[in-house]
Amino acid sequence: MVTFCATQAVAADNGKEKCFGVAKAGKNDCATKTNACAGHAKSDGQKDAFIMVPKGLCERLNND
Repeated sequence: MVTFCATQAVAADNGKEKCFGVAKAGKNDCATKTNACAGHAKSDGQKDAFIMVPKGLCERLNND
């Protein structure tokens, strides 16, 4: 099975960015280094899992 993640191209078009390390378990938006698909993050805050958020929000989330 081939999994394709097009979020990076879409992100540039809609003012969003990848935010790593804030996704809840099972709520990541795309593949990571340790799993092949969205929704497969094994733990909350997994460092290589990301969610798409509006630009600027990630910095605020990671500074709390």
